[in-house]
Amino acid sequence: MHCGISDSKGFVHHFDDTGHHCSKWIESVCYRVESLPAEQWDKALSDFHGAERCAYNAISNNCYDYIVGFLNNISYLGKVHSKDSIAAGLLEPAMLKAEEYLAYYRQLSDS
Repeated sequence: MHCGISDSKGFVHHFDDTGHHCSKWIESVCYRVESLPAEQWDKALSDFHGAERCAYNAISNNCYDYIVGFLNNISYLGKVHSKDSIAAGLLEPAMLKAEEYLAYYRQLSDS
């Protein structure tokens, strides 16, 4: 699963093996993170996105590290985050809701 962070206009800032990107995603699972006012969020995300970073590594410097780095950069919830805490606290609940939605959709489609 690939992860990114959306700005207030719906553009997703993300990081993969070809570098840093900012684009619209059609298929995605969204989790709302309330932290900063929209203008401050966008500025912090733009500044973070434009910062120099190490090269992509599938294990040690990937899209999850990008999210963790940004959330730690803005001191989200006043905590220091890790890939494990992001996966368990943000991504897993959103994925479970998406799976539930898809199960309902399939039931309705089969009816």
